[in-house]
Amino acid sequence: MRSTILLVLLVCAVPFAANAQVLPIGTIGNNNNNTSYVYPNPFDNVLNVALPVQQTPMCRIEVKNSFGDIVISQVLPWTPVVTVNTSNLPVGEYYFRFYSETQALLINQLVSKRGRTIRR
Repeated sequence: MRSTILLVLLVCAVPFAANAQVLPIGTIGNNNNNTSYVYPNPFDNVLNVALPVQQTPMCRIEVKNSFGDIVISQVLPWTPVVTVNTSNLPVGEYYFRFYSETQALLINQLVSKRGRTIRR
């Protein structure tokens, strides 16, 4: 009985799986093959943003705490990987936003800063 149900599910899923699009975590779904993403998540003292496709010469990053206060706001030159120093941020959850020079929102992701772990 289980194998019959599984077979029926697989046969029904094949047409949908053929057209599925897999996007990296943190990518805003669009059709221009934008594969930008934020890593690692959770992060420690550095947060990286991968930006394989240059859209404008400059970009803007914004990090808000859970209260909505902007804790980091920087305008940076567009590079394939932008590194953000987060060592001054306390442990918690943050809203990371990445904008192009024309203020187009490219990444909007919830990220977490983890606490230090003690290894024995």
